[in-house]
Amino acid sequence: MLDRHLQIRFVTVIFAAALALSACSTSADATNPGETGSPLVVTSTSIWADIVTNITCGELVNVVAIIPPGGDPHAFEPSLADRGLIDSASLVVVNGLGLEENLDDTLEAATTNGAAVVAVGSQIQPLMFGPARRDPHFWFDPQRVSESLPWLAERISSRANLDMTAVNECTSAYQEELAGVDGELKAVFDAVPEDRRKMVTNHDSLSYLADRYGLEIVATVLGSESSLGEATPAGLQEVANQIEAEGVTAIFTEVQASSEDAEALASSLGEINVVELNTGTLGPKDSNTGTYLDLLRTNAELIALGLSGS
Repeated sequence: MLDRHLQIRFVTVIFAAALALSACSTSADATNPGETGSPLVVTSTSIWADIVTNITCGELVNVVAIIPPGGDPHAFEPSLADRGLIDSASLVVVNGLGLEENLDDTLEAATTNGAAVVAVGSQIQPLMFGPARRDPHFWFDPQRVSESLPWLAERISSRANLDMTAVNECTSAYQEELAGVDGELKAVFDAVPEDRRKMVTNHDSLSYLADRYGLEIVATVLGSESSLGEATPAGLQEVANQIEAEGVTAIFTEVQASSEDAEALASSLGEINVVELNTGTLGPKDSNTGTYLDLLRTNAELIALGLSGS
């Protein structure tokens, strides 16, 4: 029987291989918005596409994500086809708070030309990077997401001319599912000994999860809230010192961003697991990160296993 370290490596290799296949397609391949006749709602990420699909009862609108599964929302560059999707949508739903940094110009131009764009991040109380920069990764707190959904449901219903009663019922049902998953995650992390709840991440993307479930992020490899940040030798040495001082057993990286620096750091220290997570993207449709709820569950299990040093 495989030990837990090998289980982690095996699971994450399978995730990466599957995502590599899915990422070969573009967002425009996901669905032809002209096929169903339903109103088109365009989202920035696959995570928000899944959330929107659920609160609109799975069938009331046609949902297309601009950034395909496996894509990095910090780095994604939109195409002319993506601009066409945005222009033809009843509503464009983005995360906001600076997440989709390379989409900003396209969204601004589309808005000037009459496109309706809403940023869900405008409805939550964000964590901060220092005094001025807001943390955009709030989907790792299902409670914050749940609290934003009635607002989002109302805007989708209004723009797409949907039955608000039906959408409200589906939104409430999804909020109940989110509450259930929130309870599951609390149980998973409560089982991790308190002295093992210290994390090192590739970039600063898991602060909401740490804040919600009593974890502590002691260092980030890239030293940045964006996956586009770059590690420095001095920065890596500081992370190495933190890992040794805090007794950290794992570095958590992301399928959509390079883990080269994290891998090298772990190799130099020895006895450090590198655990790959889906952070800004869903996995393939039928995988155990293929929905937002499953992404939360799977990440929680992998993180708890990594923190336990197994």
